[in-house]
Amino acid sequence: MSQSTQADPRDPSAEVPLSLPKAWRKEAPDGLAAISMFLSGAVMVMRNRYFAWPALLVAVASYVSAKPMRQKDGGSGFSGIVFAFAAMFSAYLPFLFLPNVAPSQVPLPQ
Repeated sequence: MSQSTQADPRDPSAEVPLSLPKAWRKEAPDGLAAISMFLSGAVMVMRNRYFAWPALLVAVASYVSAKPMRQKDGGSGFSGIVFAFAAMFSAYLPFLFLPNVAPSQVPLPQ
């Protein structure tokens, strides 16, 4: 029962260094995720519901364009989508629960 040294997967001489694809080598911060988080935070602070839609769009774009090298640090882009939905929920929540009162019916301060 003889084994060839070429067929042995444990042979240290057959080791090759790990080489990543050139497209993944650049460790750049994810700018789309940062923009999405900024817009979502602006929605929650300023109550400007018109920022919620671009925040959601940018969060989805960040999730779609995520690369595996960015995911090793824990940034998958899914948290940006959740944060954008939370911003949209907080912006449109007053429309669901507050009564729609005409301006003529609002009592004037005395």
